[in-house]
Amino acid sequence: MPRSLKFRVSSELKNIIGKELITDDFIAVFELVKNSYDANAKKVELVFKYVKNREDAGRAEIFVIDDGDGMSYSDLRSKWLLVGYSEKSELEKKLESRDFRDKIAERRIFAGAKGIGRFSCDRLGSKLRLYTKKSHEPVIHQLEMDWGKFEGDPNTQFQEIDVVYSTPESLDSKVPVTDFEKGTILEIYSLRSEWNRSKLLTLKRHLQRLINPAQISQKQEFRIYLNAEEYLEKDEEQEEDYDKVNGLVGCVHFG
Repeated sequence: MPRSLKFRVSSELKNIIGKELITDDFIAVFELVKNSYDANAKKVELVFKYVKNREDAGRAEIFVIDDGDGMSYSDLRSKWLLVGYSEKSELEKKLESRDFRDKIAERRIFAGAKGIGRFSCDRLGSKLRLYTKKSHEPVIHQLEMDWGKFEGDPNTQFQEIDVVYSTPESLDSKVPVTDFEKGTILEIYSLRSEWNRSKLLTLKRHLQRLINPAQISQKQEFRIYLNAEEYLEKDEEQEEDYDKVNGLVGCVHFG
């Protein structure tokens, strides 16, 4: 007699759609930047701390800070924690029902890939602390993830891995944000690779190259900033902006 069977999803899926699909650190950062853009952010700041000296490797962190829409508790559960979910398709369907003139005037190109951006965090570091807040909500939502928990027993199912949720009264003092009205902050730590000055300059140029001039429009503005205070002194010795790590990466207008 026929009977119904169901797929089981191994925790190893995290590696398949994460570290193995996102092939280098630059792509990982770019995916996170695109996610900020898709969240209607006007700016995103990439902050690198304690990355200059190898003896500080245990304290090294990357912050991805945007002023986008942020997420509610419901968003976290039904979207961010739903593997493979991407708001891109949902938003594009909404646009399809709009008047054509409205589309031309207000359309943003939804740049993020199909829900893999969150796994870019795993590519960059083995641990993640996420803060997010919507403008109309007083509460800050926080998630803490240890990607290493997915790498133990491949027979463990993906959905059985715990993610710690809390609602702190304020951001941790080491988060480089003074006024958190809305948006999302990713704090990536236990970094998997080094970020010296040369690599950060390469990241800056990589981000600049991936800006498509054909998409330029005056309607939507999105700024990318790079901040690594340990290299400010070296930056002051440089004459050209492209030889400086810190500052505005680009003022991007997506059509």
